[in-house]
Amino acid sequence: MTVSDKQSLLPTILSRVQAIDVLTPDEASLRTHFEEQGHTRAAVGRSLLMSGGLPGLMTAILSGESEHPLVTAADTARSILRLDTFGRLAQIDSLSKQRQQCLDVLFILQQMAELSLKNPAKNSSVYKQWHTVLRQAYETEQTLRAGAQPKLALTNLMLSL
Repeated sequence: MTVSDKQSLLPTILSRVQAIDVLTPDEASLRTHFEEQGHTRAAVGRSLLMSGGLPGLMTAILSGESEHPLVTAADTARSILRLDTFGRLAQIDSLSKQRQQCLDVLFILQQMAELSLKNPAKNSSVYKQWHTVLRQAYETEQTLRAGAQPKLALTNLMLSL
C-alpha cells in the first residue's frame, strides 16, 4: 500500500503496517540518470519541471506516454499556469467533475512549485509567484479533502493564481 500522507490512514490500519519512507532522488541524480538513458539535456530539464522531480512521471513524459494520469495532470497544470484568469475559470467545471484528476493537478502544481522554489530565482516576483502557487494548491487540496464544494474551492484557486 502506498499513501502520500500516513496521517490520513485510520489508526487500525496504521497499527498493522510497516512504514517505509520513499524519498525522491535529488535533481542532479535525476539529470544524470536520464541523460545516460540517451535523453537530451533540454528534454530532461523540461520533464524535470513538469514532473516536479518524480522519477516515474519523468520516465512517462520522456517516453511520450500520454495515457499516464500524472502526465495528463501535468499537461493540465501547465496549461492552467499559462492561461489568464478567464481561461482558468473556464477550466473549473471540467476539473470539478473529476475528483482524482483534480487532486492530481493540485499535486503536480505543488511538485512544480517546490522544484522551482529550490532553484533560486533571479527575480523576486518569480519566487513570489511560485510561492503563491504552492500555498494555494496545498490549501485547495486540503479544502477538497475536508469535503468542500469542488467548484468553490477551484474558483478560489484560479482567482488567486
